[in-house]
Amino acid sequence: MKRLGMMDAAFLYMETTNAPTHAGALQLFEPPSDGRDFFETFRLHLEERIPLLPHLHQHLHETPLDLDHPVWVANDDIDLSYHLRRERLEPPGTVEQLTQLCERLYPPLLDRTRPLWEYTVIEGLASGQVALLMKAHHACMDGMAAQATFELFFSATPDPAPLPALRSAHLETDPGFFPMLRDAYAHLAEQPRRTLRALPEAARSLARLGERFLEAPPEAAPRTRFDVSVSEQRRFAVTTLSLGRVRAVAKRRGATVNDVVMALCGAALRRYLDGHAELPEASLVAFAPVSLRPKGDGGANNQVFGMMAPLGTDVADPLARLDAVREGTARAKALVEDMREFVPADFAMPGVAALIPGFFRLMSDLHLQERMPQMYNVTVSNVPGIRHPIYMSGARLVAEYPMSIVLDGSALNITVMGIEDALDFGLVACAKAVPDVDVIRDLLSDAFGELERAVANT
Repeated sequence: MKRLGMMDAAFLYMETTNAPTHAGALQLFEPPSDGRDFFETFRLHLEERIPLLPHLHQHLHETPLDLDHPVWVANDDIDLSYHLRRERLEPPGTVEQLTQLCERLYPPLLDRTRPLWEYTVIEGLASGQVALLMKAHHACMDGMAAQATFELFFSATPDPAPLPALRSAHLETDPGFFPMLRDAYAHLAEQPRRTLRALPEAARSLARLGERFLEAPPEAAPRTRFDVSVSEQRRFAVTTLSLGRVRAVAKRRGATVNDVVMALCGAALRRYLDGHAELPEASLVAFAPVSLRPKGDGGANNQVFGMMAPLGTDVADPLARLDAVREGTARAKALVEDMREFVPADFAMPGVAALIPGFFRLMSDLHLQERMPQMYNVTVSNVPGIRHPIYMSGARLVAEYPMSIVLDGSALNITVMGIEDALDFGLVACAKAVPDVDVIRDLLSDAFGELERAVANT
């Protein structure tokens, strides 16, 4: 029996029908050169790895009386025909058809009585490539932990690497009512001691935060079409930029790759909103997830916080926008560092497992998010990718387009990952708020061309 931490459980509590909190990716593969059937090969590949990865063979079990966060228990009866599915595109098999299929397959909630993942192999692409749509609940792990599982699924050569002999820790299939109740009471009894131990550092963090707020008080984000209660339908678009070219631009301006990504998102959203005659005077603000994970920690959980960073949508010049984003991101990162010890990793309170989900459902049903001050408008996330060729069952991975979470009050999510020299952008949006997300996709490419030319002329 393994209890979820507060960050893990939070992704369960905030989930609603309109705002599922699973995440995933659309991966594209060059099929094996020997002509093997990718679906059948992947099925065998997956079966061998289910015992090695906890999130593939465990499901949730609620704590009695909702006294504490849920726990993970073993699931020894996995129906692979449910978790692994097969789809085929109708001719001609375009990328647009592929993204439209993903828009239909991605939103439905995962079944909490089963392990929280689904994979769909998609065939019929005109390019001859095969696609794999992956879904896994964010309660299982964050993006950095997901990347750490790559070494079990992928290899650096077409031949799979030998599997490690070690198996994951044993979990009971049914811990029983009274043992779970006893464990919950013991965990709750430890809460005051954990809180007291954390107080000194939390007080120092609070003092540093107070100083920063006095120096530069935070401003509310402007109201935009993204700040609405979301519907069940999604729109999905993908695009790719060269990492080498983005790095060259960043180096010339003394910025980071992430600064350039943020500035490009700001440029695209500025033009998009201006095209709809909706551009606010103040800059849009992005929620950008930040990993709290120590280097080398690949634990299957969530260790993530977030910073609020301006996107420079109030700046017309591309170079000035990048400079403004770089400065704003640096301030936001410093603020996150001050708050690092203020973020409780493990907090428990009786009834929280029942009260918080009810609160989020009420927020969604009454559209309360639309009446509250906005802290941010969109989510922009940059997850480090794999910078060398990788293979799965002899098939080479050539693209990985993220599909992430859209929540009430933030109807657009832009997440970036990448393989080798690519930065793969996955744009997920509420279909009602952003029906034309493909326009933003195209504007991202246009914005990079403009920024690259501007940097070349300096």
